[in-house]
Amino acid sequence: MNKENLTLFFVCLFFLIFSSCSQVSKAKDKKNQAESLRNLGEAYLASGNSTIALRELLKSNALNPEDHFTHNDLGLAYLAKGRNDKALSHFKKAVELKPDYSPAINNMGTTYLAKKEWNKAVEVLLPLTENILYGTPQYAETNIAFAYFNLKEYEKAKIHYENSIDIAPEYVVPIRGLAILYKTTGRYQKALELINKAISIAPKSGELYFQKGKILELTGEIGEAKKAYKKAVKKGNQVISKLAGEAISNL
Repeated sequence: MNKENLTLFFVCLFFLIFSSCSQVSKAKDKKNQAESLRNLGEAYLASGNSTIALRELLKSNALNPEDHFTHNDLGLAYLAKGRNDKALSHFKKAVELKPDYSPAINNMGTTYLAKKEWNKAVEVLLPLTENILYGTPQYAETNIAFAYFNLKEYEKAKIHYENSIDIAPEYVVPIRGLAILYKTTGRYQKALELINKAISIAPKSGELYFQKGKILELTGEIGEAKKAYKKAVKKGNQVISKLAGEAISNL
């Protein structure tokens, strides 16, 4: 190779390497930008602003459509807006991209619960309870219990609520769920014990006081029921306060 050709060779090689490095750098910048947008979207989700969260997450997904975290976040944003089918499609995509991504699997189950597809929810969630690497199995156990409760398979629901409570004794949701199960099946004293336990963990919850009022009303303790409903009015959100107020009027 003569000197002129050798020079041309090195010039071409330089531009090839430079172009390759530039492409890698651009890809990295794009990924970093997508991650920043995803983090911003997650912050909006955490603050309850699902509309702005969705906007930022869609931008992130456009830059990096193969990120399972973003698809899971998009699912949560759509779920918060009641777009259950859109939510489900993103949770499924997250699992497709990373089959062992347990949070997205649990969120799929939650979406089936929102769609009242109880059997499908159980089918999706049961494998999570057998996955020893899943860090928060109490969520799957509680969701399975809720599905069985709506299927009126109360004994199965009871088992899974108790499993959740064993795993996370301070997690209020399964305690409340089990209390409602006992109320539904006529075991009012057990229901009352559990709802009082839930209130001791989350004393600011107006909804728990509303449930307590309903249980006490069924036991005939009208005066105590009225006290519980009054606390529900004081502590509850607009919906709970309205329901509790109506319950007091009907006593």
